[in-house]
Amino acid sequence: MITEWWPGIHSPGAQMNEIKDMHERLESAVGITGILAHSWAAFDLIRVILRRYQDRAGEVFAAYTMAAAAAVRGRNLLTAAPSIPLGHTATTNGAPSQSADAAEIADSLASLASLLSSRLMSAALVATHAGDRDACQQAAAEADSINTLLTGE
Repeated sequence: MITEWWPGIHSPGAQMNEIKDMHERLESAVGITGILAHSWAAFDLIRVILRRYQDRAGEVFAAYTMAAAAAVRGRNLLTAAPSIPLGHTATTNGAPSQSADAAEIADSLASLASLLSSRLMSAALVATHAGDRDACQQAAAEADSINTLLTGE
């Protein structure tokens, strides 16, 4: 079952912890299966946090909404990858940390999206199954879109 709920990330501090933890998990993921599972979870975390902040985003509401949609597309593309583990779930510890504002969270999510793109492109280069290769390349493009939308670059 794929988790749609991220317990404990209601406060900005907890969200910063979740982003940092996800960055570390994605960075240390090994093999195509590990990269796919952690990438799926990273896209879902980005989606959840952006949805939570989009109503308070003011002038960047459209960017947050479009980045959240890109996260959904990236996550969905990975779901179709032949090597993604069945029944993977995203988990969080929800531990609180220092307070963070929306700009800090957006910067952290952009950094996570950049790493996500890099890991997915690396996985695409070594994937032996064409379906994995395609899913990784297309999902990497969605991660690039998230980064661009959140940084304005």
